[in-house]
Amino acid sequence: LAYKFKVVVADLTMNTMTEKEMSDGIGQAAKLALGADSITHLAAIVDTVRKGADKEGITANGTLALLLLLNCIVRLSRQKGSGPAWEGALSDAAPRIVASALEHPGAKKDVVIRLCTQWKLKGYFTDQHIKLSNIIAKHEVKDKYRVVGQAGVTVTAGYETTTARGPTLPKGTVLLPVEFKERRARISEPVSGWVSITAGNGYKLCEK
Repeated sequence: LAYKFKVVVADLTMNTMTEKEMSDGIGQAAKLALGADSITHLAAIVDTVRKGADKEGITANGTLALLLLLNCIVRLSRQKGSGPAWEGALSDAAPRIVASALEHPGAKKDVVIRLCTQWKLKGYFTDQHIKLSNIIAKHEVKDKYRVVGQAGVTVTAGYETTTARGPTLPKGTVLLPVEFKERRARISEPVSGWVSITAGNGYKLCEK
């Protein structure tokens, strides 16, 4: 059982999957986890989850999949009456996985932060609320920015400026950043993608 769980988690964290494949994989892994019938199996499963976020080559979706798996295990274990045991076993893994999901290039930070907010409301991992709040606070972006560069800014699909190009947003356009990385920002409004806050020569393209 522990080996099957490890294989499924490896697929979730290292491979590119469709949304349905990810959902199916998370469901399968959660059912395998809750089928643990010994302390040895439980320890092996917890160890796999704990180490998952530290894997070299883990994809952005992989970190999100681990987070969703953690959520699924706790939700299902509560339904089965074993919630406290699982939350206690996975407690120290939660902050590590959240941090990994938020720090990964291209991570869907808004999804991660929303999920952690739900954990607080539902009372998941109560002993980790302060630590989780501190991790989230480092990554929350609330201020809107305005394009100030005369030529506007070009939206790209990914962090690298060489990725597929989208529209050029003219001077005066208001942006909502959801993630910053060096001189680049991922925005969710008025379109989704990445823009440069400053040019390579330091010229300011966007400001609060």
